[in-house]
Amino acid sequence: MREGNRQQVEYVRYSQKQKIVNYKDKTMKATIRKTIQLLFIALVLASCSKSGDEPTPTEIQTDVYVIGHKNVAGRGNTGKIWKNGTLLYTLPEAEVFGIYVSGEDVYVAGSVYNDRRVAMLWKNGSPQELTDGSGDAGATSAYVAGTDVYVAGFESYSSGNSVAKLWKNGIARDLTNSNFYSEANSVFVSGGDAYVAGWEYNNEVSSAKVWKNGEVLYDLPTLGEAVRPTGVFVVQTEK
Repeated sequence: MREGNRQQVEYVRYSQKQKIVNYKDKTMKATIRKTIQLLFIALVLASCSKSGDEPTPTEIQTDVYVIGHKNVAGRGNTGKIWKNGTLLYTLPEAEVFGIYVSGEDVYVAGSVYNDRRVAMLWKNGSPQELTDGSGDAGATSAYVAGTDVYVAGFESYSSGNSVAKLWKNGIARDLTNSNFYSEANSVFVSGGDAYVAGWEYNNEVSSAKVWKNGEVLYDLPTLGEAVRPTGVFVVQTEK
């Protein structure tokens, strides 16, 4: 190959290599420029997200309710309801044993004395008689699920024995027959099912029980001792 032609070929190769180098250089510069732009945008956004711009957490108000009753000489018992340490109202001639708060409504279960003890439910201090006074009765626990109000308690029949009861919206259901003495002391509602804890005195043996929707769920072993359940709580977990 002639010397002139060889120089021309070398020049072309050099020009092509230079173009490739220039292209890579431009690409690298463009990448660096874009990276710098993205970092700048990220810094601007971070500076705009100040702690003062975050939404303020919603304040939670805690209210504490307490119930009890005291004996007033010559007047029987007086039920009392406190809210946050301040007396909310009193319930004349009343014993109170259970409370449930739903929204702004306060439900209290207990009893009042006329000629006989009457099972009662109070909603915000307004009374509702659960029994008619024909036999001694009492309400011991209340639970509210949606629009349904449940009350556990007992009522005495003509046999002289008291019968464990569950009221739903004022309608009573006997949990045992009147052959033996029984009482219901606590109610809890979970998943639409009503659980009640109580006891039955059967042939000189006190039997601790849990009912679910009116049927016996458990006869609790007590090893011959007279045990009377006073509370029930249900926890549901996914398997």
